[in-house]
Parts: sequence; C-alpha cells; structure tokens
Amino acid sequence: MVNFREKHVRLHSVKESTNLYMCFVSLGFMVGLLLVLFLPEMLPAKYFFDAERINILVLDEVKFDRNSFIVTAWIYHILGFAPLIKNNLAGIVSFAAYWLTISLVMLRYPPLLHRRGYWIFAVVLWLVGVVYLGQLSKELIAFLAIVFILPALNSQKKLAWLWISIILIAYSYFVRIYWSITLCIFLFCKLSAELIHKKKWLKLFFICIGLLIISIYIDGKFGAFESIGNVRVLTNAGRIGSSDANSIINNTCYVSGIGTFFVNWFSMLLKIMFPVHLLKFMSISKAAYVIWQCFISICLIRALFAIKKNGKNNKQIVLFILSFIATQALFEPDYGSVLKHSVALISLLYWLLFRIPTSKSREFIITKKSNLEEEGELDR
Repeated sequence: MVNFREKHVRLHSVKESTNLYMCFVSLGFMVGLLLVLFLPEMLPAKYFFDAERINILVLDEVKFDRNSFIVTAWIYHILGFAPLIKNNLAGIVSFAAYWLTISLVMLRYPPLLHRRGYWIFAVVLWLVGVVYLGQLSKELIAFLAIVFILPALNSQKKLAWLWISIILIAYSYFVRIYWSITLCIFLFCKLSAELIHKKKWLKLFFICIGLLIISIYIDGKFGAFESIGNVRVLTNAGRIGSSDANSIINNTCYVSGIGTFFVNWFSMLLKIMFPVHLLKFMSISKAAYVIWQCFISICLIRALFAIKKNGKNNKQIVLFILSFIATQALFEPDYGSVLKHSVALISLLYWLLFRIPTSKSREFIITKKSNLEEEGELDR
C-alpha cells in the first residue's frame, strides 16, 4: 500500500526530474559547444590524431575501401562533412549530432530512478562525450550504432537479437572487427542467463562442453588463443618507457594456450573494471578515471546480482555492457583506449545509472502520472 506522502514524493520527483533534464540538456549543449571550440588548445595533440586523419581522407574524397579510417571518412563524406571541415565546423556539428541523439534517448527513455547524486556522473558522461565526440571519429559512428540497437535491447520480441546482430556485424565488418566478438559474448551470456533462469543446467553444461571442445580444436589447429591473447603485447612493445607508458595495460602472463588465455582474460577484466593500481602514479586525471571506472563497475555488478528483479529488458542491457568490457579485456592496449572506445556505450551507461534498480533500498520511481495510474499506484 502506498500512502499519500509517498505518492506526493513520487509525483514531485517527476517535476524535479523534468527540471534537471531541461537544465542538463540546455547547459550541456551551450557549454559543450564552447568546449569543442577550445579543446584543441586545452588538450594534447594525441587526442586529435584520428580526427585529423579522417578530416584529410574526407577532403581527399577517397574511394570506398574496407580500411576502418577510409570507411569512416567515406560515411562522413556522404553526409556532407567536407564543407564543414573546410569552415572548421565539423567538430561543432559532430557534437550537436551526439548531444541531440542522447537528448532524444533521455526523452524517449526518461530516468526511472530518483538518484539525485548520480547526476554528477551524468556530467562525466557529458564531458567524455564532448572530448571524443566533438570531432569526427569512429566513436561517433559506434555511438549511433548502439543507439540504433537500444530499442532491440529493450525489446522482448524474439527477433530483436537479429536486428542487434545485423547492426553489429555490419559495423564490425567495415570498421572494428572486435564488435563481432562482443556480439558472440553477448549472445552466449543471453542464452546462458535464459537457461539458468529456466534451470536447464544440463543443457547449459553440454553447450559449454561443446564450446570448450571446439575451442581446443581451433587452438590446436591454428594457435588462435596465443595469437589473440598476446595482441596487446605486440601493440605495446614499442611504448615501454614512453611518456604515456603509465597508462599501458600489460598482460598478467604470456598466453601460450587455452588455460593461460582464460587466466589472463579474467585478470585483465578485473584490471580494467577496477584499475586501482593507477593511483600509485599520484595523478589527478588518473584518480578521477579510477573513481569513474570503479563506480560504473560497481553499478554493473550490483545490477547483475539484481538481474532477476530487473526484468529481461534490463538484463539484456546489463549483459551487453559486460560483454563489451569483456571484449576490451582481450585487446585494449591502454586505459586511454578503454575510455575512448567506451563512449560508444554512453546511452547504455545512462540506462545503467538511471533506469536499472540495483539495490533493495527504497528508490523513488520517476514516471508520468498516467503511468502511475496505469500501475494502480494512485488508486491505492
């Protein structure tokens, strides 16, 4: 039974949420535009290497090729960004496209949880978006791809997974191949969660055994696990002792087979989710990153443990975020790349923070009055 005071607080939360939303969107857009204009003077040149390369390719009108930079430049050229680059407006339009998209996502899927303190982390999402999406980048394309699959992740339709697969396979084929690995991990986690929910333990056991046998065969035939597991070792070989060596992610052990592959993968997953060892460098930026990453990881773990009460829709979003982080644990060479590539998930991280209940503590649901009436809250 809901008393009058609780009803009043819930309905007041709707107004409070609307005000926060309008302020956040308006201020975020205006301040974001100013930051985009001055970012080249505020940040090191390394933040803009990819954008400069894409800008050159767009202006050169390169022919379509499967190279990820060429594909990205070709997309921006088709969208008419060449004149914008010449007039130094590409970054502004790129940021505007990102901010309009995330604002529409927030409008279509408003906050359901009254977590006033979490808005500071929404500001962090905004700032990361300004830095990495306020320029022409592959990350903006990835961000839009995830927004395209968000309705499917929030759907109970049986063929929703097909739409997710089509978008991610297309993106991985033309831009970043590792998204196909994210898709495979996600589909396996989704299937496992459904079998666990239905208590079909034997079926899940045989599926895992089958995948293990296939993995052992592939590893024996092609040495796939050694090649994949040591990718970051080869990538970082020339960076040891450089100015950005502090942010390098090193393997726990040399991957020589399937056993060391999974040991290293799990340890890398923990290292990426909880990068507390970065605190030893006594850097403000690294400390801020550690706080942010640990906070997101804790929210994700709490949501994972509360998955039964979160519903199937939220479960799919939680599993997708986890699948992406698991993919990063395989390949990402440094924490800068982890943060940069994570901006693709901004819409899902917003969902994690403001739409998924993660604890047994009382959290006021922010819904419209009509929704409360449909649920019978106002009649009781």
